[in-house]
Amino acid sequence: MKPRLIVILVLIVALPLALVVWLGARMARNERQVLELRVQEILVSRLRDVDAEIQEVLAKQGRELLQLQGLSNRSPEELRQLSASLPMVSQLFVLNETGAPAYPAPDAPLTDGERAFLERTRDIWLDHTIPPTGEEGQAPGPAQRQMTQQESPQQALQAASQSMGSRGGNVYQGSISKSAPVSDEYGWHVWFWGNGVNLIYWWRDANGQIAGAELNRGRMLSEIINALPDTDPRNPTLSDGRIVLRGAQGEPMYQWGQYEPADTEEPQASLALSPPLSSWRLDYYASARMALPEAGRSVFFNVFSAAVVLAMAVVALAYYFYRENAREMREAEQRISFVNQVSHELKTPLTNIRMYAEMLEDELEDTDDRTRKRLGVITSESQRLSRLIGNVLTFSRKQRSALRLRRSPGVVDKVLRNTIDHCAAPLRAKGMEVVFEPDAPHEAEFDPDAVEQVLGNLLSNVEKYASSGKFVRIISRQDGDRVSVSVRDDGPGIPSRERRRVFEPFYRVSNRLTDGVAGTGIGLAIARDLARLHGGDLTLDDSRTGACFTFSFHAPRGDSKETT
Repeated sequence: MKPRLIVILVLIVALPLALVVWLGARMARNERQVLELRVQEILVSRLRDVDAEIQEVLAKQGRELLQLQGLSNRSPEELRQLSASLPMVSQLFVLNETGAPAYPAPDAPLTDGERAFLERTRDIWLDHTIPPTGEEGQAPGPAQRQMTQQESPQQALQAASQSMGSRGGNVYQGSISKSAPVSDEYGWHVWFWGNGVNLIYWWRDANGQIAGAELNRGRMLSEIINALPDTDPRNPTLSDGRIVLRGAQGEPMYQWGQYEPADTEEPQASLALSPPLSSWRLDYYASARMALPEAGRSVFFNVFSAAVVLAMAVVALAYYFYRENAREMREAEQRISFVNQVSHELKTPLTNIRMYAEMLEDELEDTDDRTRKRLGVITSESQRLSRLIGNVLTFSRKQRSALRLRRSPGVVDKVLRNTIDHCAAPLRAKGMEVVFEPDAPHEAEFDPDAVEQVLGNLLSNVEKYASSGKFVRIISRQDGDRVSVSVRDDGPGIPSRERRRVFEPFYRVSNRLTDGVAGTGIGLAIARDLARLHGGDLTLDDSRTGACFTFSFHAPRGDSKETT
């Protein structure tokens, strides 16, 4: 099998397979990215649900604190007792009209807790940041917005009252003022102190004063954790994941889920909590099975399976074509071998027929014109058949890369004249004038059989396809070591679109002049191969009428030798 054919077969198999693999890999990668985005959306959606639960805890505490109306009318001692009775409150406070603390007042007798409260909130009072002006402190969270849009402060108060009442807290019940008007101004204030975030819930009471409460951070975190799920092996929701609640410094404060992430593992999704705890965040860690669903791997499997099936189909198809091509090549070689053997077998008897016909023609009396004419036909047809057999044998040697030249000293014009003498009879019989203008009289080294075969093929083509013309002109030229022979006729010529293809083996110009004319279609191809092997070429020159072929070759002076 030829290397070029092997390369073509490999490309036939490799290129479609590579294309399918590339498209499949790209499709699988896109599908995987889509699945990862969907998984991440699902994880973020779960984190939003958790955020909503935390906001509900804060909203619930806000509703409970809104019950504490009329703080500005209470004495410091009553406020101390009320603050001590509220586990979720670290310190109650009341501000005067200037925004300074009226309780606990810095210039009044203070407890240690009140003094510490004023110390850690000193910047708040100095900067008058309550009521806050930033979004962090004023914007309510989702649960708070729900309360603002769906409940009036009185309704929120009532709901909180019912909530407290169900728990039976006497202090709460005694503090509630159901009939007192409640202002619409309330909200959260966030500041950092100590180890993290601290929250103050403030509101403006009926007499216009700001009151509020500092939340107990530990109690607040406990309430949030109580509202969140815990790790339950029986709950399959987080069997492959873990959610971590992280503080403002990134420290984990609470986590649940059965999956144990590595220390350096990055979360699959993160979400900052809604205000006022926007400095906190939730991280969702997921196992590889959850982060990369089975569907993603199934796409790779399907693509790989399709590529394997396609590869097998292409290989089978390539093997089929290879086997068919090998069979056809073997049959073609057998046909060529058969024709070659037959040609060899025909060459010797044909040579004898031609030789004895020429000898008999020379021995005839000049008056026996009828017999001489018949012998001329035998000689002419045997010469034609000799050229045909010579072409077949030359083509066979070309296919086997065994075409050789045998140079010998000679005169080109003598070889040309002998060839013209052998080929002129059929041309003259068709009414054509054969004109020979010799100008290659010097002795040179060339292959006379090759030159005779080239010129014989050209004259044979003139006889077949240009016999409608009136003449054929053969002109030889010898310029140093170069010899050129042109054969011009005034026949119908060759269409310009066919000029390149006339030298292709087995190609025949199809028109009304050539259809029905016998020929093998290898004459010009062999003539050009011999010309090129002879260091020259055979070209079809431009001509106003008919066709003009020019055969040029290298013919130096020297001893006989074989050229390959």
